[in-house]
Amino acid sequence: MKRNKNIILGIFICVVEYLSIGVSYSLFSLLFANNILHIHNHIVILGYLLSMNALGQFIFSFFWAYASDYYGRKNILYYTIIGSCVANLLTAIALIFHSLILLFVSRFLVGCFTANLAIIQSSITDYKQENNKKSAILFNYLEIGIGSGLLLGSILGSWFVSNSYSSILNFSFPFIAISILYLNLIFCVFCAFLRPYQP
Repeated sequence: MKRNKNIILGIFICVVEYLSIGVSYSLFSLLFANNILHIHNHIVILGYLLSMNALGQFIFSFFWAYASDYYGRKNILYYTIIGSCVANLLTAIALIFHSLILLFVSRFLVGCFTANLAIIQSSITDYKQENNKKSAILFNYLEIGIGSGLLLGSILGSWFVSNSYSSILNFSFPFIAISILYLNLIFCVFCAFLRPYQP
């Protein structure tokens, strides 16, 4: 039963992490399309900015999976969720102060810590081996979590966009809210999530 709860929590982590990415697609598209931040070559910059998540994931996916094998799934997952929380707060701060450099750095960090998907996948594999479950079904649940996060993020981001023309502070609010969700995840992982890896 405990392992079932761990898998559910892992899927919820995917929802929150990809919620952040989905929100950024909607919000940043408006910010840069209308050049609200008053940036030269704003459309080109938008493309580079949106690629930061993928770049961070590309670089750090292997690293987090490797580290979790040696230091434990729970330990590494705990620190990556803290990192994601801080990275989203930095995104909010960057939007408030119109800092393009900080915006790039924060979205790269979001990608770095979102790469902990590899840890959740490894945990599902462990669960499958221990309980003789079909891995395809379990990974399908993970994909549902990712898709749900992107879907909800895009919808919520679009909703905030329609109410954010008057103040740049409104654009930062979704990322503050996501950081609060991460704080809840930090508590859950600290109390209940995956046991440390035992060779």
